[in-house]
Amino acid sequence: MTPNLSPNHQHPRVEVDLGRLVLIVQGGGGPYEIDLERCHDPAWLLHFLLHVSRKPWCDRALAGEILAALDTACRSEFGREASKVYCPSGRANQVDWDAAQTTPFAVA
Repeated sequence: MTPNLSPNHQHPRVEVDLGRLVLIVQGGGGPYEIDLERCHDPAWLLHFLLHVSRKPWCDRALAGEILAALDTACRSEFGREASKVYCPSGRANQVDWDAAQTTPFAVA
């Protein structure tokens, strides 16, 4: 399947491949994939974003493109922006990319 690029190409160094549920970042040593299925909650999402942002080839502009690509993927799969998928009103959600569903974490 051909990767689904951003409809307006605002993030040309990051491809959104919804068929495989990955973001493909064009980094210094070649493509680097972020598996969206592993970004199943806000903590894991933050982990991956911080991990990639520490790569020597990731500048602020590329980090912004990654966030924009994530937002594109969320809008395409869930019909809403990334912040409303992962943490609407500051409450963490469990995110199931395969089923395109979210479930609020139970408050203890």
